[in-house]
Amino acid sequence: MTDRSSVFLPLTQLVPGRTRPINPHYQQRLEASLRTSGLLQPFIVFAQDDHYEILDGNVRFHILRQMGVATVPCLIIRFLTWENHYA
Repeated sequence: MTDRSSVFLPLTQLVPGRTRPINPHYQQRLEASLRTSGLLQPFIVFAQDDHYEILDGNVRFHILRQMGVATVPCLIIRFLTWENHYA
């Protein structure tokens, strides 16, 4: 079960999760879309010590950082264990 909240976070507080090689053609298309339409989907992240790890949005993260974007919308997921759900 999860709990979630939506906030704007500084890009400096986000850390990419597991990354895989980025297809250059896909990156170019996504960058063009971000420049013309803006960011349409929030990042999905979870709190990890003093930062937030990105679960969904790693490619967007790299592109927006290169574009100089300061803050982005994020959906913070809090994973609940069986024990703390009923505490």
